Amino acid sequence: IKVEPHRLLEEGLRKELVNTIASIMDQTLIFKTGRIEDFEQRMQKLSQQLDGLRRSFQYIQDFVGLYGLKVWQEELSRIVRFNVEQ
Repeated sequence: IKVEPHRLLEEGLRKELVNTIASIMDQTLIFKTGRIEDFEQRMQKLSQQLDGLRRSFQYIQDFVGLYGLKVWQEELSRIVRFNVEQ
């Protein structure tokens, strides 16, 4: 068995990133009232949390040697597409 550590690291980071983003969305996007203010507050909170996670991911990209923003965009797009299909 040939193990490629860089690929293994990237796959693990992608998996953890997807789990973290999905968890943040699941916790944040629960609308208890039908008011627009509630919607705006939750979207603002989601934006802040995802922006912080994106900046952290962007920060570590140099240390792990992969294109962090490319991985971020691919995985976030995949999550959004999956949820739209549902």
